[in-house]
Amino acid sequence: MAADAPIRSPDLVELRALVAAARHGSIGAAARELGVSQPALSKRLRQLEDVVGLRLLERSPRGVTPTDAGHRLLLGAQRVLDQLGDLDRTVLELRGRPRPLRLAASPVVAESLLPSILTAFHRQPGREPVELIVGNSDLVRELVASGRADVGIAGSGPGEDEGHHVLAEDELVVAVPAGHPWQALDAVPLAKLVSTPLVLRDPGANQRQVLDALLASLGLALAPPRVEVGSTTAALAASAETGVPALLSRLSVPPDSDVALRPIDGPRLARRFVVLVSAARAPSAAVERLVAALRP
Repeated sequence: MAADAPIRSPDLVELRALVAAARHGSIGAAARELGVSQPALSKRLRQLEDVVGLRLLERSPRGVTPTDAGHRLLLGAQRVLDQLGDLDRTVLELRGRPRPLRLAASPVVAESLLPSILTAFHRQPGREPVELIVGNSDLVRELVASGRADVGIAGSGPGEDEGHHVLAEDELVVAVPAGHPWQALDAVPLAKLVSTPLVLRDPGANQRQVLDALLASLGLALAPPRVEVGSTTAALAASAETGVPALLSRLSVPPDSDVALRPIDGPRLARRFVVLVSAARAPSAAVERLVAALRP
């Protein structure tokens, strides 16, 4: 009997493409992050699907979301990329160069809050380089707990993570597309909100988890969503395409978006972003300097 053909392992470029596409929910946004063209990234993703023999991403005009197979491969891909980062840092240490601090943060924080903070941090003399890892809040917590990240910034709901430093507060608002009657409202009544099918983030997103928990505490639940998507970019695209409002984090919506943001008339649906430090070891002076930079 002929031997089975050898299996080609996915290469690192393909794994980075998958992780970035899943994180952004958009091939275009992933391509911009990785510094390649959108067609080049799409080609890499198709090559990876050919290697696996399964569809890894569901594609639509609203963006991309991982399939069940894609979610499984993402876990392994992230582990491989984390281990590669560890190896790169070891090489730097062997060369006598400072080890980068690993800062894990949710996409909202990475895009809206960290650029100015890290720019100010690096303006100070003698500051260590910072390696930024972007992932959802569950991944951030996992990386910090395992010691694979020195510092993390994760979304947190009411009553969670008491005692941790709060970097910023955020609230859930209604992103109303052009032409929708809710644009005429100063605020959207909570009863109207929960009874209307909306564009929502996926259940794994921290803002969705906080939203569901807050509504449950009030004895409420959302109507079945019109669309569920994996990123703010995809949510805004779906809202524009369908004409249906999206329920999103205020900080996650770019200021130049073509939507009107309306608060919710009712209990404030809020969350915080807290700073987490690994308990696996005592924080170094470098880690303490980074944490201090995250204090307003």
